[in-house]
Amino acid sequence: MIAQAQPYWQKGVNLGQFSAAANLNVLDRHAVDANANLKIGTATFLSPRWAVGATATATRTPMTQSLGTTAHLQYKTFGRSDLRHSLLLGTFAGGTQNTNWTLTGTTFGNRAVLAGVSAQYTYWMSSSVGIYVWPHLARTNGGPSGLWEWSLNLPVGVQWAWYK
Repeated sequence: MIAQAQPYWQKGVNLGQFSAAANLNVLDRHAVDANANLKIGTATFLSPRWAVGATATATRTPMTQSLGTTAHLQYKTFGRSDLRHSLLLGTFAGGTQNTNWTLTGTTFGNRAVLAGVSAQYTYWMSSSVGIYVWPHLARTNGGPSGLWEWSLNLPVGVQWAWYK
């Protein structure tokens, strides 16, 4: 009998990812800021080691909104069906549309692009559900200044795996 701690990696294995966060900042019993972040994505293995995928993100605060998409190419460097851990290294590129509202009701915005590298570590609780940490290091013009800068994003979320 072989125990399966994570997916049997083969062509056609699909991964689905989800992470979300929300916070409310309070100062002297008054709400001063709030934000919500949502990230959802999928990837399909083209071979036992190579996967392609896409991710959609949404961020909302009282005065701003960002919607983005990212394409990924990932390589499984570590992971077997008898282990509880896997590691996917990857590269990605994408874009974001930012919209800002002023107090008078006018809007303005910008588009930003990004490209970078990532490492997705997953702890598999079963052969189809895991918890992931997925640091992304990117070069982007999406910061407050609009100038090119480095950014580090560290989503933590739930990942599903299934075979079609």
